[in-house]
Amino acid sequence: MSNVYQILVENCEELAAEIETHKDNPNTFLCFTSALGPNCESWCDDCTEAEPIIEKGLEQAPEGAVLILCVVGDEESWKDPNNPYKNHPIVKIREIPSLMRLSTKALLGPEECKKSECVDPFFQG
Repeated sequence: MSNVYQILVENCEELAAEIETHKDNPNTFLCFTSALGPNCESWCDDCTEAEPIIEKGLEQAPEGAVLILCVVGDEESWKDPNNPYKNHPIVKIREIPSLMRLSTKALLGPEECKKSECVDPFFQG
């Protein structure tokens, strides 16, 4: 995973800045996941299940790849239909976890994010 530069964003303003910075890199990926609760565990079971598969899949990413990890908030804020990630002009994410390749807007949803046979080739291109 040393070949992937990882960035954590916690709001849409930070996401917009990182998208602008990395928009010309064809290997920029966005990963949308839940915030951790007070016990340092995710409230999203799918996110917990997908995390090790996504981490392992990152090993397939080409040199110079960028992963922007987008924390969508706690469960209450995510379930709000006005959550900013759901209405973001570029991403419009409806489910988590989700992976997106910025250059093509290709998207993997929660079920695909839990399958290495989907995640690994997604990072390869």
